[in-house]
This record gives sequence, C-alpha cells and structure tokens, in this order.
Amino acid sequence: AAYDKLTTAQKALVKPVNVTALTNAENALAGTLVQELIDALPAKANVKLADKAQVEAARAAYNKLTPAQATGLVLTKLTEAEAMITAWENVAEAKADLKLTVTKVSDTNYTIAEPSNHTNGAKHVLAVGTLPTFEDTGAVTGTSPVDITKDSKAFTFELTVTITDGTEASATENVVFVVTVPNTLEAVTIAAK
Repeated sequence: AAYDKLTTAQKALVKPVNVTALTNAENALAGTLVQELIDALPAKANVKLADKAQVEAARAAYNKLTPAQATGLVLTKLTEAEAMITAWENVAEAKADLKLTVTKVSDTNYTIAEPSNHTNGAKHVLAVGTLPTFEDTGAVTGTSPVDITKDSKAFTFELTVTITDGTEASATENVVFVVTVPNTLEAVTIAAK
C-alpha cells in the first residue's frame, strides 16, 4: 500500500527485487487470511444450514483473490462445506414439501401411501412400520401403530420421518398430519401441519 502511494520517480528508486518481494509478501498475506477463513469452517460432518453465511463469506473472500494470491490455498474444506450446505437446503426443501396421499378404501378404512422422493433428489423415509392403515374408528392396524386421534371430520397423527439427500445431510423429525376424511374413493394429498 505504501509503495503504491509513491510517485513514479520514487518507485524508480526501489530495486525490482524489492518490489517482487513486496508483491510476493502481499500475495501471501492475502492468501493466508483467506486460508484462515476456510480453515475456520466446520468439518464436513459438522456443517449445518446455520453455517451458510460463514461458508459464503469464505467463498466470497476467495473469489476476490488474484490467481497469484490464491496459489497454494487448500479449498477442500470450503468445497465440502458448500456441498453440505446444498444438501441441507435440499433436506429443508423436502421437509417443507412433505406430503402424504390418503386413500379411502371403504367407508371405514383409509390407507396412506409412502411419500415420494422430492424433485431435488432428497428422500422421505418413514420410520419402519409407522405408516398407518387406519379405520374410521381411529383404530390402527400394523406392527408399529402411530398415535391417531379422530374427531368427526379429521384424523390427526404423527409420523417419524427421516429426510436425506443421500449424503451425510439428514434430519429425523416427528411430523404431525391432519387428514380430513375423504368422502370418495379419490386420493387426498395432505401436507404436514
């Protein structure tokens, strides 16, 4: 910075080897500061969506470097964190879009279909045996019945759902659904409450 403030005549007095050393030192310092930002990121297995701002700040700092300043930087932690942020965003989107299809089999019997995978590739996986088949009385059949309550118009039940995008990003949540009893044999799609 001080060198840049010199006049052309003053710069001519500085030996080229010193200018090169100064430039190299400035490049190394800029690279070191960015590497410290990258190194401060959480390990891949510990990255959460809450870390997005920190990851984006490290990427923005790296993108401002010149090629000379970026030489020798290790980006593995940054790229892994970015991939995990994308994975967590996919999980969050899939969670928000979770829907189940309820079909009236008969006047007293309703079934619920497994949720389909999200368009972003994330998968909804219900806990084993928790997908209920329930009757109009609120009785549940199956190996691991879920708690279902029913008033005259709706069933309310809670399912344990794991949402994963196929990497280390996955979330297991208890999700409450309220189903208005279908009047016809047509399927009804419901979202989480």
